[in-house]
Amino acid sequence: MRVGALLRCAAALLLLSPVAVHAEQGHTLRIVTEGPGRGRVTVAPQLPRYPAGTVVTLTAVASGKNVFRGWERGAAPRNQMSVEIVMDGDREVVARFEVLGIDPVPERIAPGDLAVGLVDYAKIPSSLPPQSTAARAGYAPVARINHMKPLRDGTGRRFVGDQRGVLHVLSKSGQVSRYLDLRAQTPRFSDWPGLTAGLNSFAIAPDFRATGRFYTVHVEDAGGPRGLHRPTVAMPVVSHFVLTEWTAKDPAADAFDGTRREIARFEGPDPQHGLQDIGFDPNLRPGDAGYGALYLLVGDGTSVWRGNARGVGRPDSLFGAVLRIDPAGRDGRGRTYGIPAGNPFKDGRASAGFPEVWAYGFRNPHKLSWDTGGQRHLFVTDVGESNLEELNLVLPGLHYGWPRREGTWQVDPGGDLSTPRPPDAAPRVFDLADPVLQLDHDEASAISGGFVYRGAQIPALRGRYVFGDIGSGRVFIADADAFALGRQAVVRELRIATPAGMTTLSAMVGSPRVDLHLGSDEEGEIYLLSKVDGMIRKLVPARPTSGAVKK
Repeated sequence: MRVGALLRCAAALLLLSPVAVHAEQGHTLRIVTEGPGRGRVTVAPQLPRYPAGTVVTLTAVASGKNVFRGWERGAAPRNQMSVEIVMDGDREVVARFEVLGIDPVPERIAPGDLAVGLVDYAKIPSSLPPQSTAARAGYAPVARINHMKPLRDGTGRRFVGDQRGVLHVLSKSGQVSRYLDLRAQTPRFSDWPGLTAGLNSFAIAPDFRATGRFYTVHVEDAGGPRGLHRPTVAMPVVSHFVLTEWTAKDPAADAFDGTRREIARFEGPDPQHGLQDIGFDPNLRPGDAGYGALYLLVGDGTSVWRGNARGVGRPDSLFGAVLRIDPAGRDGRGRTYGIPAGNPFKDGRASAGFPEVWAYGFRNPHKLSWDTGGQRHLFVTDVGESNLEELNLVLPGLHYGWPRREGTWQVDPGGDLSTPRPPDAAPRVFDLADPVLQLDHDEASAISGGFVYRGAQIPALRGRYVFGDIGSGRVFIADADAFALGRQAVVRELRIATPAGMTTLSAMVGSPRVDLHLGSDEEGEIYLLSKVDGMIRKLVPARPTSGAVKK
């Protein structure tokens, strides 16, 4: 280990303040960095010692022209930047960083000229079992809230999802009620090992007010009925990702009572990178082409770093893709859904492309949203492998790069995924669609997808795409009206103002890891959701500040 790495290790140890204690007093965690490169590991929660059973989230972040090469010891999966470990004894975790020699995005993200305020809007109840070791240790996240979406039924209500299996309804005034507990109805429900496992997403049918229909995506342990949606190449099956249709007897009620129907079951080799976000285009009205079509984001199932890159980045695969189905139809596989008119591979041979596929070439497409003004485009964020996070403007039939590219940089899918090559010097050929913005791991560990602001309360924010970094909680903006395939948008950091001065979401939450996600309401206002404290905060106009930065 280099001297610099030893110094960084010492700093990390001072930060965590580990001490030698007896097992009955708790377990210690020691973070070590190895290799010639520079990087750091963020830890949440940060405690001097941990009660047995506490779950700790570790995130490796490389600096500058460096790359994270993996967890050498004490954590798995080896190449996954964010992992969770269980403190069942004293632990030493070793992260390896090496010099990459390249910096995919050398320009640093500067603070923008726009500042906003944040107000506490609602607190979601803790979903930790009260007597669990995690709860007794003060472990975060308190509530794994990852989505807030409007019902668009005229009441101003929104659903808020907690990945531990609870769907809440949030009134227009901010009152929280438990609407549905999936754990009580799905015995094989699993939210382990965190990250993208659990109640991953939900979508409200555009005619919810009349029909009471909505849809959820959740993860189950394998072992139940087989799924019809499987990887193109054979891999072990560990998890199932289940798409369910729910029909409420009374759409106006604040607690669910009704029926459910399973629409699709995807088999995967890992609880990560499976079926992620889902949604309906809010711009469409009855009679419009595509009205009622449901979009599904499906990750690569971790197949690429498992050595099965040939199973994604192709239109005849349901993984690493954006799918588009008709929940009311019956001509899809299993006859539980239909294939909407306009899908780019609907009428061709299956070998040329599966009819469900709308676009493909994604690693971990995590969040989707539509601009409700401007060009009304569909935007999808894709969480990167080792170097780049990206936002894509998604059009039908296009290949968005993975596993041949990460962002605009070239990747060898059969080689070292953590060492990309610079974009071609020659003019780009549009067989692969570039993202409309990208940022590297100097700035963000995992992109948190957001929304184009079309609200009324902050006029200066209109037309900006607002998004963030899941880990650090930094919030960014870019001009959505300037997005176009083939060019990268300029990204700026959105400043957060308080009467006492500028601050950060991390400082407000009181944790170096925020677990940031974004939500919206029917009026186009934007909210920041933090799993760490279970709070929902609303973006509001900034009040005058003293100008100092609060740490």
